Amino acid sequence: PFGIKKPKSPVSNQPSLDKTSFVANVSHEIRSPLTAVNGFIETLKGPAGDDPSKRLRFLNIMDKETQRMKNLVSDLLSLSLAEVKQKQRISGSLNVILIAKEAVEATQKIAKKNNKTLELRVKSPIPEVTGDTENIRQVLINLLENSVNYSHADSTINIELEQFDNTTDFPEPSVRIRIRDKSDGIPEQDLHRLTERFYRVDKSRSRNVGGTGLGLAIVKHILLRHEGDIIINSKLGKGSTFDVFLPID
Repeated sequence: PFGIKKPKSPVSNQPSLDKTSFVANVSHEIRSPLTAVNGFIETLKGPAGDDPSKRLRFLNIMDKETQRMKNLVSDLLSLSLAEVKQKQRISGSLNVILIAKEAVEATQKIAKKNNKTLELRVKSPIPEVTGDTENIRQVLINLLENSVNYSHADSTINIELEQFDNTTDFPEPSVRIRIRDKSDGIPEQDLHRLTERFYRVDKSRSRNVGGTGLGLAIVKHILLRHEGDIIINSKLGKGSTFDVFLPID
């Protein structure tokens, strides 16, 4: 089963938005940056185009809005692919430690830019598991980028790998990948909605850091395919913990 868990309260798989709502959300997400870019283009065609300081400021905003659209298109393609692959059988195996190291390396640049530190710790021998290497790497990158974007300044994000015969959260032999951050936390009433497409706890902050609202939805579909799970716990003012479980054959 897949679910996001509030402390001691597992939640079953959340229903996806219907097609009409999804299209409406995509249209809104694309229309906003497009409208902004179009408005600045019109402004730069006028007198503001002759003012170097205004021109630079408007171009920087246009660059940011264009990047938002690129991120959205990229995540939409990733989500579509994850949904298509969800029913496909996985035959390969993956090295969890190697993938975790690659995910940390891939997010080091954005972490350093935001004065955050990533620390990886392997707490027990980790066996290979059945899985899609690219998929699981994307799961970890999505979660790490999320923690980097929302954690406190100058804080450390911990990534821990550990093997379990069973836990209260995942009753089968599994590898747990735990990502812990120090952040403002997530309100309890929002926890069960985090994997909904386009759902954001803080809409303005999410857009400001380039979030599309699709990262955790992608994580959900990938882990469904792997018969894994993600458990999210959070305390306001103290931070959040994301536990990814991958079953061991």
